[in-house]
Amino acid sequence: MASLMKVLQSELRSLSSESQKKHPSVKEAADRGVRQLRSLQEKIDQLSSDQVIQLIKSNNDEIVKPFLIACESKNTKLIVTALSSLHQLLQHHAVPEGGLGIIIETVARLHQQTSEETVQLKLLQLVLTIFTASNESGDSYELTHTTLAKLLKLCYSLVTSKSVYVELTAKATIRQATNSVFEKLSKLSNIKTSSNNETNNEEPKNTNDNNQEGDVITIQSNISENNSTKEEKQMDTEHFNSAKNSLLYLKDICLFAQGQSGTWLNISGVDSNFGLELLDSIIGNYGKLFHKYKQFQDIIDNIICPLLLDNVESIKNSTNTNFNIVLRVYKLISSVLHNFTANISLKQILIFLEHFQEVIEKPNYGQWNKYLALKIIKEVFYDCELILFLHVEITKQYGVEIASDSHILCKLASAITSCVQSLLNFNSTSSMNSTSNEIIITPTSPSLNQPPGNSSLSTKTLTILDVSTKQSSTLESLLDKTSYSPTLSELINVCLECTTGLIASLSKMAGIHRLSGTNESEIAEPVENKEVCSYLVNILWAPILATLYALLECCEGEEIIQSILRNYLLFTHTCGVTGSVTPRDAFLTNLCKFTPKIKLPRRLTHTPSNSNEFFYSSNDSATTSVSPLMTSGGTAGGVVSGATELAQVKLDELNRKSILVMKILFNIAHCLGALLGTSWYLLLKNFLVLDKLLTQRLPFTAATETEQEDLNILYSALQNLFVSTCHLSDDALLVMLKALCRLSKDTINNTLLGETSRLFAAQKLIETVQVNIQRIDKIWNVFAPHMLQLVETDDETIRKFAVTSVSDVIISIYRPEYNKFSIRYSTEENTENKQEIPQDLERTVFTIFMDIFQSSSNYGDTREFLLNTLNAIIQKCGDKLSSAWTVVLPLLKECAAVPTKRKSTNNTNINRAKLIPFGFKCVQSIGSEKDYLSTLGFECLTEYFSVVTTYVKQKDASDLNLSLVAISLFMSSAEFLTEKFPKQVNEDSYSNDKEAGENEGDLSRVGELWLTLYEQLKECAIDPRPEVRHSTLRTLTFMIASHGHQLTLKTWTQFVSDVLLKILDIVHEYATTAETNPEDIPEFPTAGQDNEDLSSVNTKKKKQIFVHHSRNTAAKQWSETRSLVIECTSRIVTEHGSTTLCNIPLFTDKACDEITLFIHKSVLSKTSEIAITSVRFLYDMLFSTKGKIKQLLWKGAWEIWHTLVDFSKQMTPDAFDPTRRPFVKEDTVTTLLEGIGKLFDQQQLDPTNEEIKIFTQEDVDKVITYLIDQLITGPAATMGFVVFPSQVQRTCLELISKIVVFSEETRELLFTTLVKHLPSKQSISKGVIDYPPLKFAIHLQKVLIENCCLQAPHSVQKHLFPQIIQTLGDMMLTKFAKPSKNLNQNYFLWRSSVKLFEKVITTCLNSEIEDNLANELSDDIWNDICTAIENFLFFEKDKTNTIGKDEDDSDSESEDDVDDNGETLDESILLTNLISDYILLHTYKASPSVKSRFLLLLERASQLAPKPVAKHSLRSLFGFVSKATQILDQINNEQTSNNKELLEIELGQLVLPILFKRCKSILYSFIEDDKKSGQFPLPKYRRHEVIYTLTELKNIRVHSTLFSELNRQTKSMTTEESALKILNGPRGLIIRLYSVLCECISSCHEDLTMKSLLLEMFLIVGKEMGITESHILIGEETN
Repeated sequence: MASLMKVLQSELRSLSSESQKKHPSVKEAADRGVRQLRSLQEKIDQLSSDQVIQLIKSNNDEIVKPFLIACESKNTKLIVTALSSLHQLLQHHAVPEGGLGIIIETVARLHQQTSEETVQLKLLQLVLTIFTASNESGDSYELTHTTLAKLLKLCYSLVTSKSVYVELTAKATIRQATNSVFEKLSKLSNIKTSSNNETNNEEPKNTNDNNQEGDVITIQSNISENNSTKEEKQMDTEHFNSAKNSLLYLKDICLFAQGQSGTWLNISGVDSNFGLELLDSIIGNYGKLFHKYKQFQDIIDNIICPLLLDNVESIKNSTNTNFNIVLRVYKLISSVLHNFTANISLKQILIFLEHFQEVIEKPNYGQWNKYLALKIIKEVFYDCELILFLHVEITKQYGVEIASDSHILCKLASAITSCVQSLLNFNSTSSMNSTSNEIIITPTSPSLNQPPGNSSLSTKTLTILDVSTKQSSTLESLLDKTSYSPTLSELINVCLECTTGLIASLSKMAGIHRLSGTNESEIAEPVENKEVCSYLVNILWAPILATLYALLECCEGEEIIQSILRNYLLFTHTCGVTGSVTPRDAFLTNLCKFTPKIKLPRRLTHTPSNSNEFFYSSNDSATTSVSPLMTSGGTAGGVVSGATELAQVKLDELNRKSILVMKILFNIAHCLGALLGTSWYLLLKNFLVLDKLLTQRLPFTAATETEQEDLNILYSALQNLFVSTCHLSDDALLVMLKALCRLSKDTINNTLLGETSRLFAAQKLIETVQVNIQRIDKIWNVFAPHMLQLVETDDETIRKFAVTSVSDVIISIYRPEYNKFSIRYSTEENTENKQEIPQDLERTVFTIFMDIFQSSSNYGDTREFLLNTLNAIIQKCGDKLSSAWTVVLPLLKECAAVPTKRKSTNNTNINRAKLIPFGFKCVQSIGSEKDYLSTLGFECLTEYFSVVTTYVKQKDASDLNLSLVAISLFMSSAEFLTEKFPKQVNEDSYSNDKEAGENEGDLSRVGELWLTLYEQLKECAIDPRPEVRHSTLRTLTFMIASHGHQLTLKTWTQFVSDVLLKILDIVHEYATTAETNPEDIPEFPTAGQDNEDLSSVNTKKKKQIFVHHSRNTAAKQWSETRSLVIECTSRIVTEHGSTTLCNIPLFTDKACDEITLFIHKSVLSKTSEIAITSVRFLYDMLFSTKGKIKQLLWKGAWEIWHTLVDFSKQMTPDAFDPTRRPFVKEDTVTTLLEGIGKLFDQQQLDPTNEEIKIFTQEDVDKVITYLIDQLITGPAATMGFVVFPSQVQRTCLELISKIVVFSEETRELLFTTLVKHLPSKQSISKGVIDYPPLKFAIHLQKVLIENCCLQAPHSVQKHLFPQIIQTLGDMMLTKFAKPSKNLNQNYFLWRSSVKLFEKVITTCLNSEIEDNLANELSDDIWNDICTAIENFLFFEKDKTNTIGKDEDDSDSESEDDVDDNGETLDESILLTNLISDYILLHTYKASPSVKSRFLLLLERASQLAPKPVAKHSLRSLFGFVSKATQILDQINNEQTSNNKELLEIELGQLVLPILFKRCKSILYSFIEDDKKSGQFPLPKYRRHEVIYTLTELKNIRVHSTLFSELNRQTKSMTTEESALKILNGPRGLIIRLYSVLCECISSCHEDLTMKSLLLEMFLIVGKEMGITESHILIGEETN
């Protein structure tokens, strides 16, 4: 609304500015309006749209007044602006009802005062807004008849304007105003009707019913007294006014249409054409409204109908030839006929329709008149209710016996036929004079194979049109035209539309078709009066067919041809529904004339003697068209028998029209199959011709894209035709099947048709049978005899086709879901209610198979094909078979047991061994589906296991895979038994045992099935072919592991004794024989071969040369069999040892020992695969079992391990000697050791579980001494390896880390046993290390130290600590030894030894741990630690005579490790720091001598300059003094101390003499060496050493208490108390070294650092001595 306010303000300002001088009143009013709008603008921000409108209405006077004054100004610009503003106000419904009248009065005056085009257009715009404007609620302005008349009169007066734009705009405004008037009445009428229905609690009546008294309202002035409320009275008043306005206006429009003046509007000169237009619009849009008001109905009867009759009469008399008027009259007639049929008389209707008939038939009417009449007739024909009404009324008035040619509908249809024939120059003389049948049987049109123009039946040249249905114009599109000349295509199209409408209405009457776009809720019940429809069909079919035939013959446009053919289809359907046979046959026969035909050379034909042979003449003198029939003599339709080979079949080419005709024929066959009767044979012959034509052109790639699409459609329709027969009745289906059998018999031996066409009828017969498989009991007697005829033919293709067909039908009987033809159209109910085949039928079917197989026929390919067919039946129907298995299983077993000799016959050589693969496919199909096995029964299951074994052991088939695949069928059988007969929970019996039969012996029937199955596997497990027995063993392994829980204890006992133990014995026997004497391995009999034959074969065998390569030897093959047997046994024990086998005494008493014995014997065969397999699967058994079985297996395993360890020592690198090739390889030893670790972990996870406990201390000791100790450096761990530690060594180290936790004895035994694998002390002392490799030594040393010390209990640490210190001390000395040639050049074991040494010290002496060893070590152990460090630091100086100097010392130094900061890490510094930072700080219980020794060790290390350790050691000595001084200072202040502080004070006292001597030695040595060097300076490190010493001496402060030991060791030169105080003071060390420091002055030379340090130290001495600085002159600066 803000936009409206802005527009109004803008317009008012514009008025104000334009009217400043000439129109002051306008300016004044405009300014007031602007001010008023501004005041309103401030209020509208918080108001809704409705509230803003109401606000504007309340201030309407101030706002509208300026515009009204402007309209009186006679200034065009001001008037236009004012009218535009008023338009905006009216459009937003912002003018109150009172203000509307003022505006209308102003507009009316303005209209009379001005003739400006712009103003007139604005006036029309404003008037239109008054009619059409509505508020948000949809309410429009209420107009009285006076105001309405003023507005309409204004519009009509402007129609006569000289301006074309004003005239057109005025007419458009009148149209919309007219619609607005009647639309408002319609709305009020609906509200009124709805209100009345609600008041009376009744359902609203159907407004479509014509002239119902209850719905008719009489317009009257009084208001209903029933309406008590004000709103209801107001609504009635508004309704009355609207109806009155509409009635008055309608009467004036009728007067306008008659060329008269209006009585209400008092207007004359209105164009009658425009009046007719308005009438047509009102009746067409609001015709239903007229049925509610009697006055409107009276206008139809008394005014409009006479008006139309007068116009029709003038048209007949040619007095009215105006196109627009005729068009308006015809449209108005159409509207009246459709909307007021019941309100006008039959006579008037017939006058209208007969006029249209006359216009269409007679040539004196123009083409445009015919076109308009046809358009109206089309609308009439499409109105089914109108046609039915006409027939009912005509029957009532003229009786039932009215002649067909006198019926108005027949007249109209004939008129259309005449029009079409006239337009197309079609000769209709013969057709019109003939009977109905003759029109179709003897057509007057040319043959399809001739050009239409060459027709001999036409005296004129036919007009061939390419008509498009889109060319027809609608009547609405012609309204604005003054003249029109329709084209021939348009006339033809409208004729076809008329025929289409008539057929559509007839089909709707028959209940099979409703007009598109029709709302079913708007019409009454669908018309299903078949008697009326049948009558109309019988009187109308002849003209309809004549019209369609002429159009189809002459028209070439695709769309119109399709429309024509759709009419054929719909009318034929209507005929079928109404039972009209003659019209149906006439239409089908007529359509078949447009289909292609087969042509044979004329010289090969003769006059047909058989009445069933149809000939179609052709103008081609060389060919004759014949039907594709086969006579009994084998010739095709009269073809000379001797000239068959010369015959050449020709086909008519498919043109566009024939393609469309074939499509419609397919539609008829699909949709109307039940109505065809004996006509099926005619259609099927045509479909055969089409099939051959399509087959020749496949795959349609040579055709154009459009042709390809058409051909594909035809091809698809032909394929799907017979699928739709499922909707036929039983009788109709039998009729069609007999027609197919007849056609198949006639064409099956006709070689001229080709292979596909010969089998066309037979194939479609099969499809039809499969589609209707639910009715097989009714159609089998038609189908079966014909199939037997096909099987007896000599043609292989036909025989196979017959067998396949029978198979497909049988499969469809059992399993409808596999029927590809019936699934698509079958209902869910039919799919669910599957028909079961009777037992006798099943036996008959499969007996036929047996008869064919055992027959003496020479067709071997048929037998193979028969087995394939049987396999297909089993795969799809096996779960439905019952009695058939007693025939099928013996048949399949016979296939595998037949002799392999070839039997020669007259025709072919048949190798019956080829039948084995085909038979096995059937066996495989049975076993692959559990549903099939469930139908066998106990006896058949036993027989089936035997059949499978027969196929496993056969050797006739060239493919070994057949036997291997047969083995897998045992697994399928086991799965079936598990599901079919599950073992009861917590019981030793089966759930469905009774289903298998009665018990026999100790085992149940199910137990016997299981045992039979395993015994069959045992037989296959000793097959001489390794692939077969290996596959069998794998299957047995998986089967017993997966399904062993299904066996009862009795069955298990039988399995262990009769299967498992026997397999162990037999395999060991055969394997041993193969290893010692391979020629003694027996040959087993196979399928089709007796034992007697086998003996003769063995006697003929010659000695063979055995080639030792890969798996080519029997020994190696049986060795693999041993491995598989071990795996099988392991899986059995693993899966069932702890659940079932532990409850079987036979297994625990005997089988466990037999298993370990078998494994031990297998290991003795010295095969690497057996070795690794034995270890792996023995561990699997140990890990998964418990209790007695675990103990027995553990006991037997040690013998196997002993053997493997012994063999591992015999490994040799001589790989060229196959007899000495190693078989206990690295992976075997690794698996052995890893298994020990896993078993130990299992026991450690649950140490209280006695069922899994197998390790004792004795066992652990054996693992250490016999396994780890021997294997860690044995050949398996070292031979052939470059990188160490090897995998075996790593596994040993991992095992050590696991078992070390067993006990403290274990840790001690591990250390004492494995420490010998480190470099020996003797080799280190000799200076040459030849064993072990560096990385292995590093890992071993680390594992031993971590497990036997760092992670060991306190007691173990205490016990092993001295040995560990000695060992690490020895390992640190490897730095000074050389590796042997077979080891790496650099042997850096000492580095890890130093680090471990540090870790051991810091861990064992950690004061934060409660059980640390610091307080428990004796002085001897402390001395050992000191010795270890001392030997490493000073090895060269002490042992030069033993080992000698390390030549690679410099290299080793350069290769030192680096710390985290990137600096070089010196192990010497590490050890000295260990002494100063850790060892000395934990020597609480050590003697002073021990402490002094460690301090002296540091002092000695400080002499190793230029090595970095010297500086670090000297710094440590100074650090002890500083720390002790700091502690003493704190003690003096706090008067508290602890053991650690006392220890550090003691260390400070002990170190001070050592430090004093060392500093003095450094200074004296430097002075002496400097004097000796003369002019040559000393090395830089010497000066650095002195500078560092002087710096530390300058900075150090020494507590007086620390001088006690130094005073004791030195002789005091004075006893004065003051002197002693200076000597024992904080700078006592400098005082004591004063003389030495003085001598250093001479050695300073140019070293400023030394000079500066000495000067500072002298100043300190002077200060300590009390020497003042008074000798320094005043003002002199001191340095």
